[in-house]
Amino acid sequence: MVKEQFREPHLSEKIDKISFGLQSGLDIRKQAHLNCVNFNLYEGTNHEASPYGVLDPKMGTSRKNQKCATCGKQIQDCPGHFGYLNLELPVFHSGYFRAVINILQSICKNCARLLLNPDERKKYSEILRQPNISYLRKKQLRKQILEQCVKKSACQFCHETNGQVKKSWMLEDNNLDPLVVYNLFKRIVDSDIPFFLMNPSVGRPEDLIITKLPVPPLCIRPSVVSELKSGTNEDDMTTKLIGIIQINQEIQLRGGNAPLKYLMRIWENLQTHVALYINSDLSGVNMENQKVKPTGRGIVQRLKGKQGRFRGNLSGKRVEFTGRTVISPDPNLPIDQVGIPVHVAKILTYPEW
Repeated sequence: MVKEQFREPHLSEKIDKISFGLQSGLDIRKQAHLNCVNFNLYEGTNHEASPYGVLDPKMGTSRKNQKCATCGKQIQDCPGHFGYLNLELPVFHSGYFRAVINILQSICKNCARLLLNPDERKKYSEILRQPNISYLRKKQLRKQILEQCVKKSACQFCHETNGQVKKSWMLEDNNLDPLVVYNLFKRIVDSDIPFFLMNPSVGRPEDLIITKLPVPPLCIRPSVVSELKSGTNEDDMTTKLIGIIQINQEIQLRGGNAPLKYLMRIWENLQTHVALYINSDLSGVNMENQKVKPTGRGIVQRLKGKQGRFRGNLSGKRVEFTGRTVISPDPNLPIDQVGIPVHVAKILTYPEW
């Protein structure tokens, strides 16, 4: 019997499109099974994982002889479960920093309304409501809206004077810290959000600011038992999460009575740790006078590049009965056809009847 390669599913509905949005702090909390508040990894003489730590077995398991405390399955059957970290103070997301600056330049810093007059608002609103508008056209409109908003020196709603926004990771040099920006973005009305090319049903501007940090399952960052010395070697991601928890507790214990300059230094340290946790090759992050080691791979480094998850483990997975060749243009072929070598066509292809 010939092996069946593909079968059309008998469904009444088919997927038309996939829409990606932003995860809010509430979404991160809902998908998590644990709030990580303990920076200790192990406790007791049996070398057991500390409860409510970043190695809590409720987030899955990375060992063959251990079961998940949430679903009770072993490592080959348990996909892992997320935890979360509740940050005492919000921080900027290194990947969304440019988007945050653009939104700040487009809104009033007092009432959080879009800096467009009624005529400009009506003009751009009619264009954005067109059903078949392309993505490139939307980007051009966003650039035009930003240019119009930057020219406005006063808000038409509250008549407050607005100036330029300074681009700086340093909290002490920036007039808009993450907490001020987060509270400002929460006051943006839903009618203004489409002008930022955002859909309020799948993500609001305040979701660009990090208030809760997802803690990945243990199978993503396994602990390796060391044969040369007693103990384990922990993943870089686990080490960075411990540092974030320690800074979090320092803000919680000393933040209320500490001097403002000291609090801002701790807050900036938290910003640096979270930024390097996401992208360890990030440039422009201040690491002077801070106990931050830029070594190790961040989340971005685990995904991108030839050795990343997409190219290295998904698209580039090695399997049998496959061939590879260089795809190049051929004037003798239609644009919807691809030429392959004769040897591959005769041996490795599946005949259509």
